Amino acid sequence: DIYERFHVSKKVYKRAVGDLYKKRLITVSPMSIRLAE
Repeated sequence: DIYERFHVSKKVYKRAVGDLYKKRLITVSPMSIRLAE
């Protein structure tokens, strides 16, 4: 569960991941989210 792992709601988590993805700081694949190189 996202809240148990990161102590934020699913909405906040998805917004943060989306913002990082738009800034090209992370890459998203079906099995993982990784820092961009």
